[in-house]
Amino acid sequence: LSAPGRVGHVHLKDVNVELAKEVASGAMTYSVAVRQGLYHCLGDGDVDVPAIVSSLQSACYTGWFVLEHDVVLAEEPAPGKGPLRAVERSLRYLTDVLAEVGSRNAGEPEKSSEVHSAPASRSIARDSTCRPVNE
Repeated sequence: LSAPGRVGHVHLKDVNVELAKEVASGAMTYSVAVRQGLYHCLGDGDVDVPAIVSSLQSACYTGWFVLEHDVVLAEEPAPGKGPLRAVERSLRYLTDVLAEVGSRNAGEPEKSSEVHSAPASRSIARDSTCRPVNE
């Protein structure tokens, strides 16, 4: 990161890179790609989430990780199903990644992660023992 102090929050998503290329080239519309599974739970797509988190943590990032799962719904999901389940799964994955990265970076298991929930989303705020980064 060239200016880590300027990153206020990180919006994490995982994608199918082939579908993303189709959208970027104009061969497929965004909504069609979403219907076909453009977005995945964190860890199930082609994004190297651990590398991104590790880079941020190495730069003493202490901001929010924001998660959401974009889907096109044909109908109302059954109670306990739908995008919320995907976000919860991604949250579990990110929590594990933060613990692993914290363990690698500090030489001991991560102890300072706090999970906060909002009505329509789940996010993670992470405390850090890093000193402020000078830009």
